[in-house]
Amino acid sequence: MTSTTTTPTATTTTPPTLPQTLTIPLTIPNRAPLTLTITITRNTTPKDVGFHLLFPSDPMTSFTDFPICQATLTPSPSHSSIAGYASLYGWIQFVREQPLSPSSSTTTPPSSPKTPSKEIWTHDPLPLHATLPTPFAYFGHLPTLFDAPATPTARDVDWTARSFLVYVDDCLLSRVVRPVVAFEWGFLVRNGERVIKGVEEVGVERWEEHLG
Repeated sequence: MTSTTTTPTATTTTPPTLPQTLTIPLTIPNRAPLTLTITITRNTTPKDVGFHLLFPSDPMTSFTDFPICQATLTPSPSHSSIAGYASLYGWIQFVREQPLSPSSSTTTPPSSPKTPSKEIWTHDPLPLHATLPTPFAYFGHLPTLFDAPATPTARDVDWTARSFLVYVDDCLLSRVVRPVVAFEWGFLVRNGERVIKGVEEVGVERWEEHLG
C-alpha cells in the first residue's frame, strides 16, 4: 500500500500547509479497489459545519482554528458501480488527549513514541452511539468519516485521533471487523494557541493496541 500527499513533509518549525490532502489506494480481499482521500482543513467558520446546532448557546468563535477531518472513499474507475453489501465499510476511531509536554512541537509526527504511562487511548463513538454495543462511528455504503474536534477552554493540550477504516468479511452477519487502513491526525493547544498537526498513515498493526 502506498500513499501520496499534496503537502511537503513537515519540519520541526513549520506547521503543515492547509488544506492538507492524503490519498491512499486500497486493495481489500474479495472486494473492489478503492481510493481513500483524507483532507485536513482549519475550522474558520464553525457555523458552516453545524456547530450552531451542536452548541447553540456558545459563541462560534470558541471553536475556530481547530481541525476538520474528512475522509472519503471512491471506487476505482473500473468499479464505479460498486453497491450493495460489498460496499459496506465502517469507521472506528480512538483518541488520546494528554497534557502538552515541553518537547511537543507543532509538527511532531502523530506516530512519534510517547511516554508509555501517557499512552492512553479511548474509544471515540458518536455521542448518540455512546451507550450502544457497537464500535462504529460510521457504517454503511462507502461511508465518509467527518470529525471536527474542539477543546475551547484548553490552554495546553496534545490531542490525537487514530482513525481506522474497517470491514466485515461477510458484510454484516458476523461481529468480527478487520482493519483496512489507519491514519493519525490532531492538534496542539499551547498557551491558548491552536496548531493543527499533519495527517499521517500508520500501520494497521496498531489495531492490536486497542483490542481487549
